[in-house]
Amino acid sequence: MPNAVGDGIHSTDLDRLRALRDPNVEEVAVSFHHKEKKLILRINGVERNHLKVSNPEDKFEACIKWLKEQFILWRTPPN
Repeated sequence: MPNAVGDGIHSTDLDRLRALRDPNVEEVAVSFHHKEKKLILRINGVERNHLKVSNPEDKFEACIKWLKEQFILWRTPPN
């Protein structure tokens, strides 16, 4: 059965759904766009910075490694 006019999710609906956030949660995301060789920093879904680099995969891996090491340091009690 074909969809009636107005059925389905439209781009404006998706934008609205993406904007719904838990006010008690903050998010930081680093994305790696392979084709464009670009790294993108988003905070709470808003792009804050992007850069094109010749070796984005290495930079992306460095970001992940740094974050992981930071969490380990914060989790480890001081001696």
